[in-house]
Amino acid sequence: MSIDLDGIVQAYIACRDQRDRIKQEAKDKCAQIEQMMSDAEGYMMQHLKDTGTESVKTAHGTFYRNKFTRAKVEDAAAFFGYVRDNDRVDLLEKRVAKTAVVDDLENGIETPGVTMTSGFEVRIRRK
Repeated sequence: MSIDLDGIVQAYIACRDQRDRIKQEAKDKCAQIEQMMSDAEGYMMQHLKDTGTESVKTAHGTFYRNKFTRAKVEDAAAFFGYVRDNDRVDLLEKRVAKTAVVDDLENGIETPGVTMTSGFEVRIRRK
């Protein structure tokens, strides 16, 4: 019994292309919906500002102002220098730099508290 590997690759690529088209169509549709939602949020925020209120209850739901705060690193050298010089590790999130851990492992250095997993997967490249 002979397996048609070329046929399997052809079918796989066709499936991947179809999935990618569907994803793009969904992304485009979501972008339109997200724009409508953003416009609605703008109208609601403007209403809250104009009326000096914090919230409005309607028959379908309540909208209200919510304060948010975001932090973004703009200058990594300055930030990490500050963390190091002031012992402010509390400013960091818990995430491992995979590349650095792999480099250390290749040099015989194990990073305490980190478990690495690796394996193989099949990838398909278009001709």
